[in-house]
Formats: sequence, C-alpha cells, structure tokens
Amino acid sequence: MDNHKSKPESRSVKEHIIEIISQDQSVPKRDVKIIINEMFANAKAALLEHGSVEISGYGRYYFNKRKAFHRINAFKNYIEREKHQLDDPDMDPIKKEKLELKFNGMKKKIIVMENKYKMHEHDTKAPY
Repeated sequence: MDNHKSKPESRSVKEHIIEIISQDQSVPKRDVKIIINEMFANAKAALLEHGSVEISGYGRYYFNKRKAFHRINAFKNYIEREKHQLDDPDMDPIKKEKLELKFNGMKKKIIVMENKYKMHEHDTKAPY
C-alpha cells in the first residue's frame, strides 16, 4: 500500500491524513475527519504554547515570527491604503459591504497573529 503514502501538492496534510486513514481502516471520511480535526486542534494549541509541533511522518511545524510580523504589517497597510473607499458615497452598497467584511476579517486575523506573536516574542527556538 505504498502508492498512497506521498502527499499530492494540491492536498493539505490534514486532508491527506484523513484520506489515508479512511482508506486503510475502511472508516467513513466524516468519522475520521471528526477525530483528525480534534487532533489538529490539539496540535494547534501545542504550537501556540510551545512554538512548534511535530506530526510523525510529516515533519515539524514552527510558528514563524518573521512571517507573522510581515503578514500583520501587510494587512494593516492594505486596510490603511484602501479604507478611503468606504467613504465614497457613490460606492455600490454590495461592494461596500464586501469590503467591510474583508477588512473585518483582516482585523480579526491581525488580532490573532499579534497575540501569537506576543506569545512567542522571546522564543528563540523557532527559526526566523
């Protein structure tokens, strides 16, 4: 059963694991997905607490402070650059609503990334 071990580039690690377990164990994907989602939630918590997590057979994953820093700034710069559009009285209401949703989503991501960044501010283990 070696033909399904390599993960296609188009598929996430999580999707790949669900597919392999479902096939190998003859368990419905929805059941495997529930278990894997819980495991990934635990892995995410470990990543936040320790700055890294290792998934056996798939590698070690690190919280990348430099990438988070650049992403936070990119989101902030985008919002600052584009927020003037919301003041345009001629802007289509649907476009305005979509832009507001986009900004709100970015603002939530900024908050999450800033919190993660602060948690790992003094972490020297994670590569950057």
